[in-house]
Amino acid sequence: MEEKILVKDCLNTLNYLINFENNSLLDVLNIELRNYLKHVRSSDESLQEELRTLGMSKGYIEKSIECNEKEVEKFRQNIIE
Repeated sequence: MEEKILVKDCLNTLNYLINFENNSLLDVLNIELRNYLKHVRSSDESLQEELRTLGMSKGYIEKSIECNEKEVEKFRQNIIE
């Protein structure tokens, strides 16, 4: 399997896991479990960032387009409407 496919697949999996961890945090009442989930999520986010940086350095992933405040506000207004 190509490295490019593996990087993208791992990023998709990490994205799913981070979303799952975020949703789980909303439902967990046990403080120890919440703290553990936060730690796991933080580790996953760090790994995701490292993998994204690697993917961008090898040209597997395109850098996100930066937008200015005017574009952000326009986007927000479109969501509200």
